Amino acid sequence: MNHYDVVAIGGGHNGLVAAAYLAKAGKKVLVLERKDYVGGGVTTRQLNTPGFWHDEHSSVHIMIQGNPMITQDELGLFKHFGLKYNYSDIPHATVFEDGSALITYRDLDKACESIASVSPRDAETYRRLALKAMGLLPMFLSGFYSPPLPMGAMAPAWACMPLSASCTATACRSRWAAAASCPNPWHAASSTTVARFAATARCAR
Repeated sequence: MNHYDVVAIGGGHNGLVAAAYLAKAGKKVLVLERKDYVGGGVTTRQLNTPGFWHDEHSSVHIMIQGNPMITQDELGLFKHFGLKYNYSDIPHATVFEDGSALITYRDLDKACESIASVSPRDAETYRRLALKAMGLLPMFLSGFYSPPLPMGAMAPAWACMPLSASCTATACRSRWAAAASCPNPWHAASSTTVARFAATARCAR
């Protein structure tokens, strides 16, 4: 009977990555998968009509782009296995029933121009959101793939971030305030519903 140091149950992307790192560390690993293919949520297959390929779960790989598995090619996916990412200039589009579409471009100006064709106010809000996210991303990525800082060191590190004050203020807002600050009348109707739900949930506690 074969003996293994580690048995990974499931050959999805998480199981495969974990098994690959363990194997790289010298462990004898067995991966068990009940399907006749591996890959889990990152597989692309012909699900119904021949010639049409569908992503079973993940259409874009976002947060993994900062992972040392990618940035430092720790598993040799680029060097030995030919991994290549093709980054589309149009990562997302929303198609409506009348055939019109709202296109979200990688280029922020073009994305805002597209959104402004529907709602100029939402385009301004999207720009503010995108710029804030760009400012926060380095901080989040720095904490994803390294041991966390001790609690005593986190406060001064956070205070040094340019957007720390606004982020702290946002985190401390009530659900009511967050829902009531939605940018346009369509959202306002939804925000009223959310605000009422938040108030009900708060009273129920």
